[in-house]
Amino acid sequence: MVSSDLLSIYSRDPRCLEIITAIRQEERVRLRLRGMVGSAGAFVAAAVARQVKGVHLFVLPDRESAAYFFNDLEQIHGEKEVKPEKRQVLFFPSSFKRGIEAGIKDNQGLLSRTEILNLLSRKTARGLIVTYPEALSEKVVNKKYLEKNTLKLSVGEQVNMDFILDLLLEYEFERTDFVIEPGQFSLRGGLIDVYSFSSDRPYRIEFSGDKVATLRTFDPSSQLSIEKKEEISIVPDVRVNPAKKNPCEVILYFLPDNAYIWLDDVAFIADRMDKQPASEMVLPGSEFLRLLLDFTTLEFGKQVYFKTGRPVAFSTTPQPSFNKNFDLLMSDLRKNSADGYRNFLLTDNPKQAERLQSILNDLQDQSAEGSRQ
Repeated sequence: MVSSDLLSIYSRDPRCLEIITAIRQEERVRLRLRGMVGSAGAFVAAAVARQVKGVHLFVLPDRESAAYFFNDLEQIHGEKEVKPEKRQVLFFPSSFKRGIEAGIKDNQGLLSRTEILNLLSRKTARGLIVTYPEALSEKVVNKKYLEKNTLKLSVGEQVNMDFILDLLLEYEFERTDFVIEPGQFSLRGGLIDVYSFSSDRPYRIEFSGDKVATLRTFDPSSQLSIEKKEEISIVPDVRVNPAKKNPCEVILYFLPDNAYIWLDDVAFIADRMDKQPASEMVLPGSEFLRLLLDFTTLEFGKQVYFKTGRPVAFSTTPQPSFNKNFDLLMSDLRKNSADGYRNFLLTDNPKQAERLQSILNDLQDQSAEGSRQ
């Protein structure tokens, strides 16, 4: 059984239906989801988001736990091989390596952040966004600044090449011989190659006089074209530059009013924010707690912050550790069946499922043969 089938079972669970009804019918409702361990939280969240469309933001206590939760959601939705522009599950990292205080930029992290900010700027924004305290508290240029400084081009548009080059320099893009990472551009004859902070691949803009003739994405290593585009958006670095005093805010200001925020230990998240060096580039924990009041919140960790939140009780328990002892696994599966439970065994890929099925069949045959002797 694939995870989507299991997700359908979660979607029909009375507790998930209770959550769905509550957040549909009430504004800024507070829910406390208790008794979930392992991947249960991701399944419940995916089941709810499947019925309640919109923006669901998941804040985990640290980057590692956020990455695990993101991988769970990605597996449940089957998005490992999906093109980036079509994914529903997104990861919102920091744009700095080893924290803002280290000052080492991470352009790939910035690219992911910018893609999500672009998504949230749309009126029909929807998706599941996973993040952690350090990334969430890091401010970006505000929504108006981002919209004002985004260059949109379409095939057939009349525009002067020099205008685009001047604009890229104003956006602080680096001119190079070949573009290999976000924030770079190059010029060759009637071609401008530019690696926007809003795309996972660079763009090649071909001109015919003062008209955009073609727009394509391309592979920076082979220089070969990948996909034709009718229109593109070139977005500048959204990181805050204190020297320029650009207007800035956190991603929470980009969220629509009806967004849903899922939290694993609110107090711990706020404390992690406060432990960062004080700076106009980061949001303090106290301000984060205030902003939460403007949204529906669903707490699913062990610690509860909103004491008046409505409880929704689950009763999951950790999976036993079998340590590759398949006899022990078989015994546990039989006990579950005898107690009236249904067993679901999930694997990363079909080959793992086939191997597991083969092992369990052999154990079943050995058990049957032993009972006959």
